Amino acid sequence: FAGVTGTDYASLWTAYKLRHPGTAPALTAFIAANRPLPFEREAFKLNPEDTLVFRPYEPVRYLKPIVMLIGWLTAGFAFFALVAAAARRAPSHAIAVAALATLTAHGCLLFSALFAAGISRFIVSVWPAIMTAVLFGGWGVFGPTVRSAPTNAG
Repeated sequence: FAGVTGTDYASLWTAYKLRHPGTAPALTAFIAANRPLPFEREAFKLNPEDTLVFRPYEPVRYLKPIVMLIGWLTAGFAFFALVAAAARRAPSHAIAVAALATLTAHGCLLFSALFAAGISRFIVSVWPAIMTAVLFGGWGVFGPTVRSAPTNAG
């Protein structure tokens, strides 16, 4: 169960795996060799004489590593948030927002991997939280540091 959950969770961070240049021909060949598939008419709107062909999409070669990098980056923010909470230390406001957004996104995806099919389109629903985490995290790490003004207590 844990292995399937891990595989489903990892697949949620894979961009357009059905159109990846390496998997599109293999998927087309598999479907052609195993037709008729259950519910293929309803799922793919195919008639018995139709063929389903997946075509490679070259930008996926570049998009896939970017999506994976964002996944690891936001996982780092989630880990930082958990460590900061355990140490009872308050991070900057931007990092706190990034941590909350990334915990929300990864929590939703983990829930999807545990109780749903782990289909990559589910990541679309949490993409706003992911981008919020990336933007606020980037601002918290690379943005200007705000220091409190010295007080004249004298």
